[in-house]
Amino acid sequence: MASMRFMAWSDEGVDLAQLADATLLARDGSPLAGEIKAKPVGEGAEAGVLITARWDDPVTAALALTIDLGEVGRIRLQTTLLPPREEPYGLMYELARHRVKAYLAKGEEWGMWDRDAAPEAMARFERARELLGRASTEESPKAMSRLARRSLQVAVDASERLAASHARTHLARKYAAKGAPATAIGAVLAPRLTSKLLEQPAIGSCGLVSMPLRWRDVEPRSGQFDWSRLDRWMVALSKTRHRVMMGPLVDVAPENLPDWVLAWRGDANRFRETIYAWCEQVVGRYRGAVSLWNIASGFAGASGALADPERAITLTRLASVLVRQLHPSAPILVEIRDPFGESLRRHPDSMGPWRYLRRIVEEGIHFDSVGIRLTMGESVRPCRDLFELACLADRFVSPDRHMVVTELSAPSSPSSIAEGRWRGEWSPSKQAAWLAEAYAILLARPRYDAVLWGRVADEPDSGSAGLFDATGRGKPSVGVFEATGKALRMPRPQLPPGLLAPSESPAAAS
Repeated sequence: MASMRFMAWSDEGVDLAQLADATLLARDGSPLAGEIKAKPVGEGAEAGVLITARWDDPVTAALALTIDLGEVGRIRLQTTLLPPREEPYGLMYELARHRVKAYLAKGEEWGMWDRDAAPEAMARFERARELLGRASTEESPKAMSRLARRSLQVAVDASERLAASHARTHLARKYAAKGAPATAIGAVLAPRLTSKLLEQPAIGSCGLVSMPLRWRDVEPRSGQFDWSRLDRWMVALSKTRHRVMMGPLVDVAPENLPDWVLAWRGDANRFRETIYAWCEQVVGRYRGAVSLWNIASGFAGASGALADPERAITLTRLASVLVRQLHPSAPILVEIRDPFGESLRRHPDSMGPWRYLRRIVEEGIHFDSVGIRLTMGESVRPCRDLFELACLADRFVSPDRHMVVTELSAPSSPSSIAEGRWRGEWSPSKQAAWLAEAYAILLARPRYDAVLWGRVADEPDSGSAGLFDATGRGKPSVGVFEATGKALRMPRPQLPPGLLAPSESPAAAS
């Protein structure tokens, strides 16, 4: 069994309670099965944390964990890939080294290596590299760690600014001839909310809306359907110009399946027949009102009987074939609920997002788009910075498929420690700033056709990620959402000034 150890000091933002979520990563970035333990060492000024990681194969591995970097945030970071060894690595040094290397790689890939393309980012990057160089010459492990932690803080700031500047530059190029289509900006409409929200300018101006489909709510008992909420929304949407996405038709998350369906999950044939009957009911009822079908979600990351790859492929094919038979003109989307593949750490027997997508392509299953959920605190947990969001979005870019961000959201009030924070505690103004940067970063990617905000309004059981609070009052993010939509519909869109990048970079203006 291979092993390696890391040393961090007690005041460097490493919380023993959070190390339960620490993960080993393989070369391709997927979670690596292993064991991670931590214990306090030393006393007083020399107190620290010693982290020990063990895994089966003697290959290089990286450690990913949540670190509190003060004003930068409490975010998920990773070390470089490292060979096994007994002598402890400096945790802060390896985290900083990875982020500096990642900045160099993405600066080259994005064509942002010219100093004029992102001057603020480059200035901070050079400072981070200088601090890391100084750290490498320190003889004292504690002094080295202090400098490396400061290098890491500056490098995270620099890389986020690089991602923001790149987004504005490439948005102007992507939509140079004409602005983005109205469907590039969308929102998710919870059935429990009132359809009067469509009268709000921010929602009325969306070109695409998503109507979530929760089987447990519609058919709580076999054969007893309650379509009232969905029907009310679909009637209201029939009077507007919105395109409607509905689904997922097949969502294997246990909290979304009725109890009577869960009872059949061990019987593959009966479960498949039940799924087919449900899909037939939904598509037959709403095919005249739906423009895009989300046919499957939750297979990448499922556990237990639902983690069986062959069953996942069979059910995805079933939904795809049925939609093509009953609604042949409608595009089809498959959704990745866990795009970072974090569930593989908890359910190593399940398929990760990349394996699932590769299998349905190899099996010849028809689908037009891939959807990913990027809900901070839910599908993205712990919190990631915007540079990591940009890197993830790049991984999904393919010339063979379109991309839709089916849910994007961030909270407007402080979250739990496990979920993290971004550049300070979450607040209404911080949510608005994050929204502006995230929309630009995602839509700047090639083949990314639409980004839907995942919460229109706060609900008792859905946190604080809505554009409107529970009383219907708009948050600062509503204004940013509207302004972003208006800017994107103009040729060579110039977004309003953001927290991390100016409204117009020299490269975008040239």
